[in-house]
Amino acid sequence: MHKEKLPWLLKEQGRLVYLGVVEGDKVIKDQIIAKIEDSDIRAQLEQAKANLVMNQAVLNDAEKTFQRQKALTEKKNLVPAGGS
Repeated sequence: MHKEKLPWLLKEQGRLVYLGVVEGDKVIKDQIIAKIEDSDIRAQLEQAKANLVMNQAVLNDAEKTFQRQKALTEKKNLVPAGGS
């Protein structure tokens, strides 16, 4: 990776905690060449998961409310005009 690209990567992804190569080193497949601190991104992931669970519960509640209202409306429409 070019040196000018590294600061941008670190700013966007996290703090560099390990750099195992320098420019010009030969690397092998699957070799870890760098590690970045990912606690912030992991926290964001956990928050997103919690938001998903909450939004799924809200959706489920809205679907149940819709079904109840639909059933009540259909039942009301079946009652003969002028009374019971």
